[in-house]
Amino acid sequence: MQYTPVALVKEADIALHRGAQYLTLTAKAFLSPEDDDSHTNLEWNHERQRLEGRWFRATGNEYRLTLSPSDYELIWEDRSRVAVERKQLAQAQLSEVRSWWEATAKTIGEKDVSEIQLHYELPDDEVYTSEALPNPNSDMLGAWMRWRTRAEKLLQGTKSILTHPRDIRVWPHHFDSGLYGEVTSELALGVGVAPADTMVDEPYIYLYGWKNEQYKPMTESHDEIGKWIAPESKGGWSGFVLPFNDIENVSDDEVREVINSATQAILS
Repeated sequence: MQYTPVALVKEADIALHRGAQYLTLTAKAFLSPEDDDSHTNLEWNHERQRLEGRWFRATGNEYRLTLSPSDYELIWEDRSRVAVERKQLAQAQLSEVRSWWEATAKTIGEKDVSEIQLHYELPDDEVYTSEALPNPNSDMLGAWMRWRTRAEKLLQGTKSILTHPRDIRVWPHHFDSGLYGEVTSELALGVGVAPADTMVDEPYIYLYGWKNEQYKPMTESHDEIGKWIAPESKGGWSGFVLPFNDIENVSDDEVREVINSATQAILS
């Protein structure tokens, strides 16, 4: 089967979304909870090309669970970034991976994690509920790594306008890379990179404003690159999106100009 570039990323999003849940389970098992669930979010490390969970201390060292997209593999590593245990995920049975995670987490963290469960539901589509994990090929995984790295880097410039700059983090529930912070005491800005969903049927970059306890209403437009989405109902999501296909063949400088323009419109 021949896949378009956007289809490659969509397939990889599903596979990696499922695999990343073990990093979240690890955070729930070993870290103190935060009110906003930020202890469960992940970093997409551009240099290592690795999804990385948060560090926790155990058995005289610090450890974390990571996910390597290039190999579709879970990797436990210590603070020296030495691999301790590995597990290939392609076509693996969920029960097999769960057993591996529980056994290795108990050995590394000296804790029984058999009762740990996710605190949210994943989509109920068959691609998420099948007993066997997906088998993404190298083209899919490579396309995902290039897209997510590029999209996150394109949004880095928005950090400078926040009163307290933060890092872009991957949120495991929806598997979006997101950044949110105050611009003024009355206005906050949210930006990120999301997989395809019911709002946009392909991966996309998004920007929105938050003011007076609701999304800042924006007028729908029909720009050549990207589009403004007006709220479908009172309090509904409103903001600017840049779908994958809109920017695939557009230079980074041009995309940054569009992002800067959208950001200024939100701030105005």
